[in-house]
Amino acid sequence: MKEVLLVNPPYQQFYGLLKQWDETTPIAEISQNAIDFLLQQLSLQRVVIFIHNDKTGLFEVKYHGGFEEHPPQVPLQFVKLLLSGDIIDTLRTQDTHLVIDESSDWPTAVKFIQSIGFTEAYFELFGGDQEAPYGLIMAGNHRLSESDSATVEFEFSDQPLQTFLKLFMLNFSNSINNALFYRAWLQEKERLNDNIRLRTQELGHQKEYLEAIYQSVQEGIAVIDLQTTGFIDANRAYCELTGLTIAELKLTSCLALTDEDFKEITLNALEEVKLKGVVNNLIKSCQVKHPGNEEPQKITVNMSMVLMKDKQQVLMTASDITARIAMENQLKEFAQGLERKVEERTAQLEDALQKANAAAKAKSDFLATMSHEIRTPMNGVMGMTNLLFDTPLDKEQQHYLEVLQNSGKTLLNIINDVLDFSKIDAGMLSMEKVAFSLPQLLSEVQKLYQPQADEKGLELKISLEEGMEQYLGDPTRLRQVMFNLVSNAIKFTTRGQVAITVRSPSKQDCVWFQIQDTGVGIPESVLPRLFTPFTQADASITRKFGGTGLGLAICKKLVELMGGEISVSSQANQGSIFEFSLPLIPISPTNHQPFERQAAEHFQNQSILLVEDNKVNQLLAKKLLEKFGLNVTVANDGVEALEVLAQQPFKVVLMDMQMPRMDGLTAAREIRKMAIPQPVIIALTANAFLEDRIACKEAGMDDFISKPIEIDVLKSALTKAFPSR
Repeated sequence: MKEVLLVNPPYQQFYGLLKQWDETTPIAEISQNAIDFLLQQLSLQRVVIFIHNDKTGLFEVKYHGGFEEHPPQVPLQFVKLLLSGDIIDTLRTQDTHLVIDESSDWPTAVKFIQSIGFTEAYFELFGGDQEAPYGLIMAGNHRLSESDSATVEFEFSDQPLQTFLKLFMLNFSNSINNALFYRAWLQEKERLNDNIRLRTQELGHQKEYLEAIYQSVQEGIAVIDLQTTGFIDANRAYCELTGLTIAELKLTSCLALTDEDFKEITLNALEEVKLKGVVNNLIKSCQVKHPGNEEPQKITVNMSMVLMKDKQQVLMTASDITARIAMENQLKEFAQGLERKVEERTAQLEDALQKANAAAKAKSDFLATMSHEIRTPMNGVMGMTNLLFDTPLDKEQQHYLEVLQNSGKTLLNIINDVLDFSKIDAGMLSMEKVAFSLPQLLSEVQKLYQPQADEKGLELKISLEEGMEQYLGDPTRLRQVMFNLVSNAIKFTTRGQVAITVRSPSKQDCVWFQIQDTGVGIPESVLPRLFTPFTQADASITRKFGGTGLGLAICKKLVELMGGEISVSSQANQGSIFEFSLPLIPISPTNHQPFERQAAEHFQNQSILLVEDNKVNQLLAKKLLEKFGLNVTVANDGVEALEVLAQQPFKVVLMDMQMPRMDGLTAAREIRKMAIPQPVIIALTANAFLEDRIACKEAGMDDFISKPIEIDVLKSALTKAFPSR
């Protein structure tokens, strides 16, 4: 058999081949040139080039040469190598080539080269990088026939050949990489070009859209130079406003069209635009050109300016308000003339109205002051009553005290009625939403009015639907409505009964109340105005039964403020039925545990600062606090409280709101500024409205107790204020 020996590697032919390759040469052409070179110049008999498939992870046959006359046992299209196979792993880890022949001590590799007709083979990875090579080249010789064991003598171990092959593979790999990079660059370039084309189209559409809006809006829009005020562009509406074409506008400036008296205002507005970026509602006069008039016409415009991003141009909008200004001036003149006529004809009525308003204000101030002044001594009455409850009492004394307490509550409700009416009238009354027991509220109604019913020989019946327990709402206002309606029912009934029925018809968040009596009834003609303030059925009612006529008006307003409705039906001499519904939210019942005497031990020897100017209230509060085991220090006003706190720390301060020299709100703010251990501040006030609670919280107070003081409320507040030991 013919022997082929490589004496001098074909460097000259190889360099000629390299000159043919650049980044634009297709990978297929480079691969085929490499195969032809190895077969022809190095006289190798077979060459196979595998390309890595990223999806499957296999090296698959892509190009080959030398198999035409003697095909292998396994078809080349089925020959595949795993990326993690032995041969590939060895090539990757050693970063060099492999030479395998039939005598190699590597059974799997020998079996592989024999399966595709090789007796000896040269393996080397190319392209990509060591971790992710692009391909694998396999070149070598084969046995000519099954009977002929001779092979071509080709020494891969020959040093000149190894040097040449190393150089060849390096340049082949670089050429493949250059082609890959070039192809990727072309793809990226095409992608970027596609993005640019798409974005250009989008911008074109946006420009058309904005241009359509720009030209179609009825408000004039223009762009001017910030320094010269010269016009750069304007829409159709702005041209119509000025009577100039766009070409004529570009030859003039905003300042040139501005009336002489308004040029300084315009320049100041431009300076403001420089600083703030925007100016709105600039009213000024401009000189414009109208068709048919050679002389410039003066119009009034409302203009806004916005500084554009380049800081050199200003976007302006302008509307012609000349007609509107003229109309406003005409209306103003008409109104002034009408006002003069009205003033002339109603001078006496206005004087009377001023006097009436002054009287009403004086009455309102008087009522508010008196209500506050009454609540303060009532605190002493109610407080002392509560203290008496803690003393040994027989049943008769207990009953007298209960009547005294209920009467005091009724008096407080009357005072609250006066305040509420004035607050409702001013729209200042706020509703609460707290948990309360409906059975307990009805029990309070019965307990208060049962003596009155018994005195008149009336039956007072209360019917509450089973399962109606605790609700979320405003119990104070609900109690106020019930007291008013039940009190009226008993007042106007001489025989028979007063029946209170409460149920939840839909079993949802709605409660229905009915108060029915067998009294004198109400004439049908009076029913439409029954809920009007100061309304009575007739003049004799006031003389016979008394009353101000405010109660039902307050009831209606309170029910509506709570989100409900109230109505009445009645027949003269047969009785009346008052019904109202409220959106009360049912909640799960809670167990209210009574405040036990152990609380005194909880407060034992604790110190508290009482800040109160009224001596009666001082005495009452001091006695109550001492019964709880507290050591009480008294300050007469806010100034004294600050002086005491500067000398001695207190965990809790009970603070009155209205005091001479310094009130409670101011004192609370000053305490929060002091560098002392901060106490819990509990407000104590005769002002019992929601806005007063809010004012206390904003001043830094922690809790709120209204006068008259209720013992349970005071105990609860102190329990929260003093940490348990």
